[in-house]
Amino acid sequence: MFCCQWRLLIDRDGQYYIFPSLPKNAPPNAHPPVVFIQQSDRGEYVVILSPKAPP
Repeated sequence: MFCCQWRLLIDRDGQYYIFPSLPKNAPPNAHPPVVFIQQSDRGEYVVILSPKAPP
């Protein structure tokens, strides 16, 4: 499983893409999930988790 530290990939106009960092022993083809967070004009947040990538 992935470790607990999250990293910011993109921060643009109220849209954030974050992903967990991979452990040092992760295989080279490992793909962490990406979380997309968007804030609406009214201050509400939408959170979308990327689907699990096939092996």
